[in-house]
Amino acid sequence: MCEMFMLYFVYGNVNFIGHEPMHITIWAFTSRVVKNMVSHLLLLVVSMGYGVVRPTLSGLTYKVILLGEI
Repeated sequence: MCEMFMLYFVYGNVNFIGHEPMHITIWAFTSRVVKNMVSHLLLLVVSMGYGVVRPTLSGLTYKVILLGEI
């Protein structure tokens, strides 16, 4: 919701003034990247079986962190 609010502000500013506020655009796309990274990490953790068949990831935690940064 925060990302969409910032993009709404950016597009409204472009429509009204004619140029794009770069700092808000950077924050909007940074929040999009963080949102996508968290969703991919959650998908990876669930795919590895955490919470479904295993109570913990134990030795796989480092792999999840490593793959999440890629």
